[in-house]
Amino acid sequence: MLRVNYRQRLVVLAALFTAALCVHLLLPDELRQMIRASIRTGGWIRVPSLRSWPLLLMGVITFVWLFRKQDIWGQALCIIGLTAFVIKAVLIYPIQYVGHADASGYAEMAHSLIQRRGLEVDYISWYFRAYDASILRPEDHWPPLYSFLIAPFFLSLGRTAFAAKLPSLILSSIFFPLVGYSFGKHVTRSVSVGFAVGLHLLLLPEMFRNSLPCLSDVPFAFMVFLTVWLCIRGFDKPNLFLWMGISAALAYYAKGSGILLIPIYALFYLFYASIYKPDPVAFTPTPWLQGKRLTGIVLVGMALTFLYDPIWAGPLFLPGFLLLYLLGRWYENQQIGWIHRWFSRFTRHSSRIRRAVSRIILSPRDRTFICGLALGLLLLLPWFIRNTIHFGSPTYSTQQHASGYIGYKGWEEGTYALYWGENVPSFLDKLKDWDTFVESTRNYYKTYLWWIFAHAGKSWGDFNESERSTYVVGVAAIGTLVLLWIAGYYRLFTWYIGRWPRRVWQRLPAGDQFSGSLQFINRWISQVLRPWDEGRFHLLWMVGGILITFLAIFWNPINRLQLPLTSMMILLGWYGYYQVFRLFCLGLTTLAKRALPFRISPPVLSRHLASILLILIWFPLMQYQADTIFTTWKKGAGYPFRESSQNWMDAGRWIHENLPGSITMTRNPWELHFYSQELAIQIPLAPLKEIIATAKYYGATHLIPEARRPALKPWIQGKIPGLELIYNNGLEIYAIRYDQLPPDLRDVPPLDVLRRNDPMKRQGNSG
Repeated sequence: MLRVNYRQRLVVLAALFTAALCVHLLLPDELRQMIRASIRTGGWIRVPSLRSWPLLLMGVITFVWLFRKQDIWGQALCIIGLTAFVIKAVLIYPIQYVGHADASGYAEMAHSLIQRRGLEVDYISWYFRAYDASILRPEDHWPPLYSFLIAPFFLSLGRTAFAAKLPSLILSSIFFPLVGYSFGKHVTRSVSVGFAVGLHLLLLPEMFRNSLPCLSDVPFAFMVFLTVWLCIRGFDKPNLFLWMGISAALAYYAKGSGILLIPIYALFYLFYASIYKPDPVAFTPTPWLQGKRLTGIVLVGMALTFLYDPIWAGPLFLPGFLLLYLLGRWYENQQIGWIHRWFSRFTRHSSRIRRAVSRIILSPRDRTFICGLALGLLLLLPWFIRNTIHFGSPTYSTQQHASGYIGYKGWEEGTYALYWGENVPSFLDKLKDWDTFVESTRNYYKTYLWWIFAHAGKSWGDFNESERSTYVVGVAAIGTLVLLWIAGYYRLFTWYIGRWPRRVWQRLPAGDQFSGSLQFINRWISQVLRPWDEGRFHLLWMVGGILITFLAIFWNPINRLQLPLTSMMILLGWYGYYQVFRLFCLGLTTLAKRALPFRISPPVLSRHLASILLILIWFPLMQYQADTIFTTWKKGAGYPFRESSQNWMDAGRWIHENLPGSITMTRNPWELHFYSQELAIQIPLAPLKEIIATAKYYGATHLIPEARRPALKPWIQGKIPGLELIYNNGLEIYAIRYDQLPPDLRDVPPLDVLRRNDPMKRQGNSG
């Protein structure tokens, strides 16, 4: 007879009722009316053609499969996430603006994919390279993952702004919270922590806002978070290392900085597998770094680090010493000494050495991890080959040039100058002014730290007591990191003491008693630090440290770039709360055990009490975050909550209808091309002579003026003939009449000829 799990059904029905009640009570009246009108008319769920049904069916099947794979709390989170997805979809469906440069760029690459043209675009964004006069070019700035996610929705729903934003909505509403739930549940064995992490990720105001536009920030944060989770979980289920490699490759396809994290995963595996969870194959350890040598390394390293910067002595020294310690333990566990002995007899046992390396040095778990990394690199190989063919470098991106001036020079001046492949900026340009570089990097580092742990979007020290959504969990995350480092230091210390020979203890006064006292103290301290002696969490600060260092050195503070760091901070914060509550309740229940007339289990009861205390924190915090989101929407927040840039959409549609075959020179070629589907090029920040030379080289027929191009001012004002106004509705569109230009400008050759004949003008200047 089939058993019916009534408890599971009851929890799911309660989650449905709670979600409906939250929608009814928390949403503003205007938004509730919008939802009612949309449901009544069916406007937002109408499909344009039968092509939409396969994708819709696939989505339903995927959601049902995910739903059935979860436990009751995971299923409740699925329902709440689905509710959030519906709310987001209702919010963005009426918005026809796809977004500015980044968003339009992703949408244009997706459109190129469904046209079977690869990642080719029909506009010129900037002039770091000398692009061909045909304008058609392979995209060289934005990574392609989000465009690949958009392409199926374009095929099914049409090339609309709503379809371009759906992948971010789905990831942020369904998949990201579920991964956070699984992560928190696994590391604490408590569903309350997992549910708190998942719900916090779902209702985080920064995550909610940045999931609405067509941007890759949420997919990148999700891929990094998922890769960290798979890397940690792979030690229990090694086959997940294969998925970890795939996820790491997709993180690079989401943002180029993802490639920096691949060596970190390998380093963490070596660290965790050697110290915390070695292979079950046991060997006799080879001696490494005896007591005096290790003591000297520790003391000298700490002294040098303290002299360099007393504040960062611990955080700076710990990674280096952990790496040193890791290499030594790896030397012991993997028996490198055996390799030397085998190589001494290589001529007689060549096949035997190969078997030894594959079977003894590399355990099955090691081989699976290496296969995962190899699989990730294999997925990256097509992109590397493509970049090498087109640009001569496997990891090329014009963002490498932007890293040479962003945060140090004006964006317009650095990005839109007419470089034309000559004297392009690079990161080395920042290092020329070393003092400014160091000061800016330190300020950017502090800004990102403040955004992550204190108040998102504010400068260092700008503390607002009402911003509870950040610092309530951020403070707990800081405490967790400190205790994690203390536990790591203590593990190293006890390992070092444990290596002292017995004769050292015998030379001490009352050596046996002293040794026994140390063992007692060690047991007590180890019991206290055990919750934070989690080697798995070292991967979080390793990944976060690399990302924040990269952003501080190569980029400048942008709020949406810190989403991967914030997601890991949320996990650390809730883990810290739970462990503190559990230890506190464990102490109380242990003291009360003898006084109670009935028997209790302090460890079990403490976990339940800790979950209750955790709920008392996260429930009002989640309510506050939901109120923050809806208050932001209600107070008239702009894009992405509401329509924007109507002038650009109108101008693009007018060009599509009235100027077929035109080539427009504009400051915003991305969104203009999305709505016009006609060729467009960037207006370079250069003298008028070079602007006209650029227009001639690419065959520009029309111009949309831009106030940030001062060289155009006399031309637009009519002081220099050659323009005819043909459109004036929010934006102005001029037809370029080359035959009416003055002789000195009419005789200007195309840009390639001008640069070839005038080599002294090879770097664009601001005009």
